[in-house]
Amino acid sequence: GARGDLEAFNSEKIARSMLRFNIPIVSGVGHEDDVSLVDLVADKRASTPSNAAEMIFPDSKDLLKEIMSLRHKLASALTSRLRFVEMEVQSLKIELIRSIESLILSLESRLSLAKARLGGLNFEKLFARGYALIESGGQLVKSVEDVSLGGELIATLSDGKLKLEVKDKLKK
Repeated sequence: GARGDLEAFNSEKIARSMLRFNIPIVSGVGHEDDVSLVDLVADKRASTPSNAAEMIFPDSKDLLKEIMSLRHKLASALTSRLRFVEMEVQSLKIELIRSIESLILSLESRLSLAKARLGGLNFEKLFARGYALIESGGQLVKSVEDVSLGGELIATLSDGKLKLEVKDKLKK
């Protein structure tokens, strides 16, 4: 058409209205070398009205190809991501196993040390070295003050017990 036929598409009012739309706008007014204000405001400019129709309604075969291509890319990306996650999980699993093994070794070492310390407190070993456990009335005797003259004591030794009578208290 003539230049005058495009004047309606050079309206500032129409251009401002287009800017308020929430949907994408494709402009395909005139021919390739015709440029209007509407072309400058539109989200996409087509060279001709026919080209605008092709942009808005692409060939279904082309759309199907695009969908299949995107589907393939998505499947590849997901497969790649899954492999990466599997490798990360395997790495974390190995790290966890090493940490658990290290913890077990540390606990075994601490247990061994505790057993050795407890072994030093073993009454039977103490009794074998000449020590005795002395009780008065079912209570351990820790001081000469815990017994009275004439009182009865029980001494536990490595090979049995003795019943004793307190005859005298000797202090340091």
